[in-house]
Order: sequence, then C-alpha cells, then structure tokens
Amino acid sequence: RWRETGTIPADDVLVADLRRHWFDTDGRVYPFLIVPDGEVNDCYLVRATTEFTDVWSWPNVHDLTVTFEEVGRGLRPGV
Repeated sequence: RWRETGTIPADDVLVADLRRHWFDTDGRVYPFLIVPDGEVNDCYLVRATTEFTDVWSWPNVHDLTVTFEEVGRGLRPGV
C-alpha cells in the first residue's frame, strides 16, 4: 500500500480549507481521493494517519505535516 509523509507550506486560506476537509472526513475515519502529482496519471484513495497540526513559521505561512496512507481494496469507507 502507498504511504507518504510530507510538509505542506500553506497560507491562512489553505489552512482553513484543509481544516474544514479534516473535519468533513472526521479526521482519520473516512477516506478521500488524493492526486500527489497532477503531471502523472496516478491517484490514491487514502486516509490521513496523523492529527491535523500546523506550525506557524511566518505571517500567513504555516507548515502542515501530514501522512497519507492508501486504503486497502475491499474496505468500505469508514471501516
């Protein structure tokens, strides 16, 4: 299964959007689709496996550290 960890530099608006998405998917409960690179024909059904945390580094700049893990085939959302 695919798994990726990274840091996303985000402004205040993106942080607010990602926080809403985090609560819409109940944190780590419901999977969602992610496209890691728009230039490559590849996407994954994943869950976020870390808590939503952001670190303020500059005015209007946050560093979001996230880990995504692919959901195995045969699992229904929410299981």
